[in-house]
This record gives sequence, C-alpha cells and structure tokens, in this order.
Amino acid sequence: MDITNVMFQFTQEKLSPDHRPTAASSTFSMQDSMAALQVMSPTMDCCAEADVPASQFRIPTCLKELGILSLDELTVSDVAEVAMHNIIRLEALLNGSNVLESTYACLLGHDHILRELRDELDRRAIEGTVDGHSFALYASTACLVKSSELVHFIVNQADIYEEEDFDTRTMGATFAHGVLEREANEIFSVRDLMEEAIKKLDASSNEKAVTKLRCCLDVQHLFHESCSKMVS
Repeated sequence: MDITNVMFQFTQEKLSPDHRPTAASSTFSMQDSMAALQVMSPTMDCCAEADVPASQFRIPTCLKELGILSLDELTVSDVAEVAMHNIIRLEALLNGSNVLESTYACLLGHDHILRELRDELDRRAIEGTVDGHSFALYASTACLVKSSELVHFIVNQADIYEEEDFDTRTMGATFAHGVLEREANEIFSVRDLMEEAIKKLDASSNEKAVTKLRCCLDVQHLFHESCSKMVS
C-alpha cells in the first residue's frame, strides 16, 4: 500500500504555516529525500560540524599558495604520497562522489595550477634540469583528471547508473581541457606522459619511495588505458 500522500498530509499538519511549503509533494524526489536524511548527520553532512565556514574556503591561485615554493623541495616520498592520494580520489569518484568531492579535492588538478606546473616543467626541460619525480607529479595529476573525464563519459554513455550511486554533474569542471597542449594541433597525450614519467624514474633504484611511486603510476596508467579502450 502506498502511504506517500498520507505521510505528506501528516507532515504538513505538524509543520508551522511558514514551513509547510518545504513538504510540497510536487518537489518530492528520491534524491531530495535521501539528501534530507543526511542533513546535520555527523558522518554524512560535510557542513554539519565544520570548523571553518564554507565561505572561507577557496582554491589556491598558484603553487606557492599550496606550499610548493619550488619543485626542488619535493622528495620522491612526497610525490609518491600525492600519487597514492590521486588513486584514492579516483576511487572516491567511482564510489559515487561528485568531481569536486573526489577529483578536484586534489588542488594540483585544477586547470590553472596544473598549467603552472606544466609551464615550470617546460622551462626546466629547456634547462635540462627536470628530475623524474617532478615530472611524475605532473603526469600522475594529469592522469587523474583525464581518467575522471573518461569515467564520466563512459557512465553517461552507458546510462545505467543510479542517481544515488553516481553524480554526473561536472560542476563546471573542464577536465584540464587545453592544459596538455604543447603546440598548435599537438597534444602530449596522457599515455605519453605516463610512459615518459615511468621511464624517467631510476629503474635500478631499490628505494622504497621510488618503488611505491612507480607502482602508483602503473596503476593509474593501466586504468586510463582500460577506460580509453572502452571509449574508442
């Protein structure tokens, strides 16, 4: 027996006149209902107990604001941690989080930051001072963003997702469109980036951080290749 209308009537009777419009049946949807259940839940509502007001959050405008004063300060261990978190961000996307909660929680992945990182590596390439882990930082982050774009395309094309399981909204994200371009009509593809990054790492090194970073790059590379084959 469907008791939806009975519940609406009961709810409206208990609400004050000012709040009765919030129980209008014309606006009811399963997604709205589930969202309402999560409001003020300490485990589900990200704003329920925020220490910092949402209005104070903003995206850094440059690498310096991220605390990266120079790529020379980054160690292989630092980059390996970033690469591991990039995989975690991708897993969050696959588990239903929207792109802002998953992919773009990696602040390096925002277009202007990624572009600055690309330009800095280009400058260092001319000087011959690019090290393997700095290049891997750019490659891993670019792979995260472009893999997320492929996932969105695949899910939208298949059109078999549940609204509560996958959020197809892109929130204005461009997925680094144009960032990987090096010259007119020439794009340094993610495949090339990842292969170059893996090649630049010292294959003979037994350092744990290098091994960890190489494993992370391999995982990201294989996932992107798999998604690319599904799209093509």
